[in-house]
Amino acid sequence: MISPDETELAYKIKAANKKAFKEAYLSFYKAVSFFIYQYIGNAEIAKDLAQESFFLLWKNRDKLNEKLGYKSYLISIAKNLTLNYIRTQKYNQKYIDNESLHASAVFNKGENLLYKKLEAKDTLLRVYNEIDNLPKKQKDVLIMSRINNLTNKQIAVKLNISIKTVEYRLMNALKTIRKNIDND
Repeated sequence: MISPDETELAYKIKAANKKAFKEAYLSFYKAVSFFIYQYIGNAEIAKDLAQESFFLLWKNRDKLNEKLGYKSYLISIAKNLTLNYIRTQKYNQKYIDNESLHASAVFNKGENLLYKKLEAKDTLLRVYNEIDNLPKKQKDVLIMSRINNLTNKQIAVKLNISIKTVEYRLMNALKTIRKNIDND
């Protein structure tokens, strides 16, 4: 049952009586703040939402049913604001989690790409090192073929050897490099 004082206060608030609104605010603000605090667990945010609840009560005072008083209407406003706040926080957290997951995936992709580039560079250095360790004749044929892009016939003419000898030296050079890199 609503007290006659609350009913009278509700009539005055609906009639835009600022003094009555201030009286309602001073008498019920802490209760509304506590009500909100129980749901969200943050005193500062609870105070802000309670403040906003009173603001909406004043703004929508024409919808106030004086016979029911102002407290139930105010609690209804506070409850809706609290639920909206909780919903927004969950959405924001989900968004943050998704963005974090996306950023992590991008970072991992970049990290993997960097790792692959470093690995390729390391492999290339190992290949060059293996080329340097080849016997001179194999090394010369390999450099002419793979680095200078000469055909086997051009290499044979330049070195004054047969094409079969060029193919044999090239095959042995590549086999040696592959074997030494695979054993590392």
